[in-house]
Amino acid sequence: MADTTVRFKPEMAEKFGVNAAIVAQLIWEKITEEGGERHVHIKEFRVWFRCSQLLMSGYLGCMSKDQVRRAVKILVENSILKKGCLNEDRFDHTNWYSFTPYGEQLMKRGIAKEEGEILC
Repeated sequence: MADTTVRFKPEMAEKFGVNAAIVAQLIWEKITEEGGERHVHIKEFRVWFRCSQLLMSGYLGCMSKDQVRRAVKILVENSILKKGCLNEDRFDHTNWYSFTPYGEQLMKRGIAKEEGEILC
């Protein structure tokens, strides 16, 4: 059985829920990590992360696609994330995610808390 360590900002979890905080942390880490250029693109003066919700659930291990979808919806509705489809291929509907200035401000505050093991 594989162990998964997740990180999130406690303030984000208090305001928007643990799942939303975990998804926000995943996207933040993918956008800011070195060597993550494969899924990151700069467009419209923003850094965007391209990822399906199914793939996000795979990264997280313990969250289903529906849980990720609901978490993303919360983050978009609360102006933490912007969601768009910036693909050149009109048949590719994979979403792209970028933090709003408000979302960036929240993510830059404090240090993410490590929540040990979550067994899936």
